Amino acid sequence: MNIPHLKYHLVFVLSFLLALTHQAQTILYAEDFNGCELPSDWTVNVVGGGTPVWNVGMPDNTNSDGTTIDGTCMLIIDDDAAGDGTEGYKVQFTTPTFDATQFSTIELSMDVHFRNYETSSLKIFVFDGNEFQEIKKYDSYEDATGQQFSEFETYVTDLSFYANQNMSIMIQYDDADYFAWWAGVDNIEVVGTGTATNVVLETFNDCVLPLGWTAEIVQGDDAWQFGYVTNPNAWDGNSMNGNCFAFFDDDVIGDSAAYSVVRLFSPVFDGTAFATFTLDYDLVFRRAVEGENLTIYVFDGQEFHFVKTYTEDTGGPQFTAPVDEVIDLSAYRSENMQIVFQYEDGDGYGWWVGIDNVKVSGEGLINDLCENAFALQTGVTCLEGNNLTALFTGDEPSCGGKNVGSLWYTYQADFTGIAKIETRATFNELITIYEGGCAAATELHCYNRDEHGFTGEIFYVNITSGNEYLIRVSGLDEVFGVPRGSLCIDLQEVANFPNTPTNDDCVNAVPLTVGGACVDGNNYNANFSGPEPSRNNRSRADIWYSFLATTTDELLIESNADFADVITLFSGACGNLTEVAINDHGQELKVEGLTMGEIYFIQISGYFATVEGNICVAINANSGTPPANDDCANPILVNVDGGCVAANNAFASLDGPTPSCEIYPQSDIWYQFTAPANGSVKFNTGGGFPHTISVYHGGCNDLEEVFCAHNPLACDGFVLVNNLLPNETYLVQISSSQSTFGYTQGDLCLEILNGNSTADTPPLSLSVDVNCLGLGSGELNVFIAGGTGNYTVQGNAGGDTLATGETYLVIVTDDAGCERSVTG
Repeated sequence: MNIPHLKYHLVFVLSFLLALTHQAQTILYAEDFNGCELPSDWTVNVVGGGTPVWNVGMPDNTNSDGTTIDGTCMLIIDDDAAGDGTEGYKVQFTTPTFDATQFSTIELSMDVHFRNYETSSLKIFVFDGNEFQEIKKYDSYEDATGQQFSEFETYVTDLSFYANQNMSIMIQYDDADYFAWWAGVDNIEVVGTGTATNVVLETFNDCVLPLGWTAEIVQGDDAWQFGYVTNPNAWDGNSMNGNCFAFFDDDVIGDSAAYSVVRLFSPVFDGTAFATFTLDYDLVFRRAVEGENLTIYVFDGQEFHFVKTYTEDTGGPQFTAPVDEVIDLSAYRSENMQIVFQYEDGDGYGWWVGIDNVKVSGEGLINDLCENAFALQTGVTCLEGNNLTALFTGDEPSCGGKNVGSLWYTYQADFTGIAKIETRATFNELITIYEGGCAAATELHCYNRDEHGFTGEIFYVNITSGNEYLIRVSGLDEVFGVPRGSLCIDLQEVANFPNTPTNDDCVNAVPLTVGGACVDGNNYNANFSGPEPSRNNRSRADIWYSFLATTTDELLIESNADFADVITLFSGACGNLTEVAINDHGQELKVEGLTMGEIYFIQISGYFATVEGNICVAINANSGTPPANDDCANPILVNVDGGCVAANNAFASLDGPTPSCEIYPQSDIWYQFTAPANGSVKFNTGGGFPHTISVYHGGCNDLEEVFCAHNPLACDGFVLVNNLLPNETYLVQISSSQSTFGYTQGDLCLEILNGNSTADTPPLSLSVDVNCLGLGSGELNVFIAGGTGNYTVQGNAGGDTLATGETYLVIVTDDAGCERSVTG
């Protein structure tokens, strides 16, 4: 026995069975005619006086080359073999019945050969429970698949519009009383798939506006039509599938017709009934002029929500060549949904649009209604879910902003104690806990510690055995984080609430000594007792320290935090604090001029909610070696067009005059250069921190300012200075500027170019505008120039389609790290 060989076959069979299960397909009917005779359960009917020649087998007409569709037997109707002068006839072949009511999609496929002559035709019908409906017609040269039987097409269509327990397929050949050619079919298969529920099914076969549908003329005199087109320019056929359909023919109403905008509304359906919805329709859109478009919306009873727009030919150009379009509508779910097809002729002489076989199907359960809450159990594996298509339902929570996409859970407490609820959400979420049932829910807790959606919420709460609780997790549509995503929620029994730091509150501040060793600490699980730092109202999880001021000299407070922290210094007493200094970039805070003998309080907080970690806080006298060009008397020489000269202004003093464009400068350093003959230069400091550059003429004791620029950052390019005295020496002062987070120092690399130089690169620039595509939609245009090297674009991009009211954000970065952003 070859065990490996057996194992291979077992794996193959199991994989094959799993694939079949996954596809969930059922063959409802199939016939390949390989028995070379018409199956006994088929019926044949002849209408008219003629005698058709047909067989199931191989062609025996000498005008044929003897080939078939797939090399095996097929159903053949041979009017050429019937001869000239015979009476006309229609011959109809009907399959046995089959039940097609158990699936949301019923796919018919068959291989078809048709060789036309005059108006002879081959038609395919389906029985809808009452009568046969035509679904496909071959009756012209354009429909012909070739001259020989081996030249064919595979016709595929969805029969779910006609689903019933006694469905059957009829194939009809009509020689139209001509000495015509032939036709044939093979490999008929009807496959049922899908467990969705079809909530809208419309074929327009009644040739009038269907019941429940509405048509609206927004502008113009003409409306959607239902039936067959009469336009002679539609020479290939007057229908999309042989039956009536919905259309607007801008060509036939003429060049002098009024500007037309028309809407076709589906019946209203309940978008809360299923988790996902899919729209499927057949479409021909032929465009002639700029602005002509077809746009799909979902109307919720109050607003039109843009879904998709067509501005280029789709299908066609003749009505007989539609394409099948499928759109996921899940993101547009609402209690009252309608599909809207809006055609606009662009105020020009347009072509046409045709729509047929509109199907909306819904599938799956979602717990975005309280009544559909999923049950949680203590200690079981987390329950996966997502709010990607969820509605927000219920009252607004007491602790959140703009809520979207709620998911409801119910929990019957089986213990009394502390429950830990963890969401593991990939989106910015908020937890609300209720009691009292869906009809009379009363909020008990609202929890949003992870305000910006970084980690997912973990909430500890006391519960009582026997009580039933409702838990709602909703997305937050705020500045940070995304409002929708996935989660995996569970509930566990735990013994204790998490430990908070001992110095969680100001009254428990840990004392520090100036010049002493750093003191370890952390802000894990810390609350925020406030006050909020003046320059960062997003600070959370604060811990407190205090010290006695023993000097008025400059002190350096260092946090050594391994997280993004904010350091704020207060005077006064807990409960009545006054902010003295702040650095919302954290790590260190420089202060001077403190009152000796007074106790000060240090608040160290996470820059955002859930930003937590370890620190080791120390306070020391601030001292260091000043840079060589700290004083005006010791400037560094920079040659014009000679490249940049590096320096750093850390520990620099301020010994020069106050620049005219900065009231409170700090830490200045000095350069000098000789003006070129044209009296014009360009500066780029290379600085990435807030600073000021000033240019002076004269000596250090008699300086005359000739130029001042506030915060000329490297990414803003070079700044031009004109009207200098040729060959004169000038001094350059670069100082730190006050900003929202105090003062910072850092590296510089001053480059001076001749004012006529073309060596400098234009700064990176970004502009965005929106090109209107019609009512409710526009296309984003993005223009990028300047900068260094290649561009990286994040967020939206050029060509994106936006709906009315939809915001956009475009961010571009060049190879030098310079960044520009535009939102709107």
